[in-house]
Amino acid sequence: MTFDSKSSAAYRKANETFSDTIASDLRDGDHVWVHDYHLMLLPLLLREQANKLNIDIRIGWFLHTPFPNKDAFSILPLGDDILDGILGADLVGFQTDEDRRHFLSTCSQHA
Repeated sequence: MTFDSKSSAAYRKANETFSDTIASDLRDGDHVWVHDYHLMLLPLLLREQANKLNIDIRIGWFLHTPFPNKDAFSILPLGDDILDGILGADLVGFQTDEDRRHFLSTCSQHA
């Protein structure tokens, strides 16, 4: 499967739809858990929604699949946006230490 600009736009739109839907129910002090690669943009989108609403929320994000190494991640069309999206979370979780190391290495490269 190729990830073309149409796919990128659809991925972004899906995340925005989740964000808009969730934002209508957000309240100060809420905790929101986001799961998996389908919603990697969502933490930052929710953070932006909460800031607009002037509310304080906590966001967790967990990946149930392997996180790619920094070289593989660097070729993703939305790589920078995806990483920024994940970094919108207060807490990120991975299944293995290797996945955590890949994420940290990718963040170091991104900085």
